[in-house]
Amino acid sequence: MRALISRLYESSGKKVLLRHQLLQTTLCSISRIALGKKFFSAGESEDGIVTVKAFCEMLEEYDSITGVINLGDWIPWINFLDLQGYVKRMKALSKKFDRIYDHVLDEHRDRRDLEKDKFVAHDFVDFLLQLSDDQESSLEVKLNPDQIKGLTQDLLTGGTDTSALTIEWAMRMCPGYVLGLKVVTSIIGNLLHGFNWRLPDNTKNEELSMDEVYGLGTTRKYPLVAVTEPRLPLHLY
Repeated sequence: MRALISRLYESSGKKVLLRHQLLQTTLCSISRIALGKKFFSAGESEDGIVTVKAFCEMLEEYDSITGVINLGDWIPWINFLDLQGYVKRMKALSKKFDRIYDHVLDEHRDRRDLEKDKFVAHDFVDFLLQLSDDQESSLEVKLNPDQIKGLTQDLLTGGTDTSALTIEWAMRMCPGYVLGLKVVTSIIGNLLHGFNWRLPDNTKNEELSMDEVYGLGTTRKYPLVAVTEPRLPLHLY
């Protein structure tokens, strides 16, 4: 949260593409909850599986691809041609996500092996791995690594993207509110407390385009751009 406020302060008086800022912040918050820590680095020079910017781009690609109409789904006998290139994009993106989640699972398993009997589940992935290895579990379907990665992907995508969309659209409720709503209220509180906001180039509220683009979520066709003006003492930023 402090990183978001600092970035917005540095951009004072300039146009800010709000969605990109929100995605970075919600991703870091949700990853700490789901994965136990922030696995994504701010820049290339820092330690991390992938940069926050790169992972946000992957999430946007994921959101875009899952909402497309693939001709091969409707006309199966031409599916192998992949005329629109969607299958190729899906496979490439899947490999990127697999590499990241394999690293996450390996790190969690290493911690469990190290702590042994003293191990306590701290996060969502720990809990899923515990269920996967529990021979006395009452689950009808035993969790395998691919299912764990899929559930983690659902949580990261849903918690990150829907939280950012809720704030950008100023919606009344987040579709993934169970996890996302706490992040949404925290971010909105900090944004309103720390800055005065206005639209650029003397744009009026009623002139904002409300056109939509459909994917996994409903994003704005024209992302919200705003100008920030600090309203608190300098040392608070």
